[in-house]
Amino acid sequence: MPPPPEHDHRTSSETGEPVSRSELKEQSVAGGLASLSGQAAIFVLRFGALLMLARLLQPEDFGLMAMAVVVTSFLTLFRDLGLSDATIQRPEISDAQVNTLFWVNVGVGVLATVICAVAAPGLAWFYDDPRLVGVVLGLSGGLLISATRVQPQALLKRRMAFRVIVRVEVAAHVVAVVAAVTAAFLGAGYWALVIQYLIMEATATAFTFWVVQWTPSRPAWAEGVGDLLRFGGDLTGFHLVNYAARNADDILIGRVLGAQALGFYSNAYKLLLAPIRLIRRPVSNVVIPALSRLQDDGEAFRRYVRSALSRLVFISMPIITFTFADADRVVAVLLGPGWEAVVPIYRILAVAALAQSFNVVTGWSYTALGETRRWFRWGVIYSAFITISFVVGIPWGVHGVAAAYAAATWLILLPGLQYCFAASPLTLMDVWRSIWRPLMASTLSAVVVILVSQAFGGAAWEESLPGLAVNASAFVISYIGVLWLLPGGPLFLKHTFRLVTSYAFPDR
Repeated sequence: MPPPPEHDHRTSSETGEPVSRSELKEQSVAGGLASLSGQAAIFVLRFGALLMLARLLQPEDFGLMAMAVVVTSFLTLFRDLGLSDATIQRPEISDAQVNTLFWVNVGVGVLATVICAVAAPGLAWFYDDPRLVGVVLGLSGGLLISATRVQPQALLKRRMAFRVIVRVEVAAHVVAVVAAVTAAFLGAGYWALVIQYLIMEATATAFTFWVVQWTPSRPAWAEGVGDLLRFGGDLTGFHLVNYAARNADDILIGRVLGAQALGFYSNAYKLLLAPIRLIRRPVSNVVIPALSRLQDDGEAFRRYVRSALSRLVFISMPIITFTFADADRVVAVLLGPGWEAVVPIYRILAVAALAQSFNVVTGWSYTALGETRRWFRWGVIYSAFITISFVVGIPWGVHGVAAAYAAATWLILLPGLQYCFAASPLTLMDVWRSIWRPLMASTLSAVVVILVSQAFGGAAWEESLPGLAVNASAFVISYIGVLWLLPGGPLFLKHTFRLVTSYAFPDR
């Protein structure tokens, strides 16, 4: 990949010239599908690691890691400061500005590392588990390592060089998974999870600098950085309050119910979110840079969002509804014996995940339109509402927390969409037009899976890989069939198939 222009980072991925609508569409399709294929590889790697680690480690080991990650993930938000999105969102940004942002990220990374190390004894006292001191100290080093990667990776996203990003991420995951499984096999226990995190961050950072062909210069303050910092500050504010709400459940469960209960809950959450993030993350990585270039054309903005959202839910909704219907087999096959308590938690969380599968559209709109201050204000309201739901649910244990979260997610969904769209070209009808076919088809197909399971029955069938394969096949056939029968379904499937084949077979 040729290096970017020395003085200016414009809208094109390679030449520095403005991107046309046709080029933007081609880059979006190619970049999105490249990201999806890469995330599929990462999904296989991470799930393969989870399969092996779940058999080599104890639920308590995962619970211990979940307790420590609450701190490191929180500090990660400060490490970025929203400045990667600031670099991506601006129509033009100079090399001097990127250099300033790089050193800001590094400085914050150093501070975050120190804070994490200092907080380790306090966290161990809070959870009454001295093992957390060593774990948190080990994880703190990853904060500084990853801070240096923020701006180089943002430049790759700005150029829409998603194939390069995918190769970096896949390679880093391969190295990290091999290291973690090897450590667990040798008896490292929960330290295998710490090793996985550190190796992942170090490898991804090294590979990113290798491919980006951008080198920071000495620290200096560039003109116009103040606006970028304000954009990033508002975005960080939202992520902070959102993070507090999303992790309040882990804190409550760990404090009140202990590491084992948290291990079941956190793995149910990871098992559910892993395939969803497989789809959502790469799509968002492509959509936000593209929408940033359409922010002055409301109608083109709406068309792009409808197209992107419909393809996102086309894949994510059936994953959620199928695993909800067949959760017994999914958990038994993927996690093995001893994890049966995950099943009801998983099913409850899946109800919340269905709403989140399309609520991602608000993040797209806020970021691409530069409405991060508005997003932060809504985040305060949302986070308070979600946190209160966890407090309400904790007396009923893990299941109560999950149920309260699912109910709160749906209750606040419509107000959240309306507040976002008040400052956006998008409407509620845009969302409904994008999701109604996959929603209806995936729901009906889940019913088919339940009926198939009841027809076969039997304890051996309940936990077998063949049973999971048969149910998955029945779901896919039903899903495509229902979509085909719905109004506009054949055209929707045809366009989706054309997008995939245009990337897989470009000369066709």
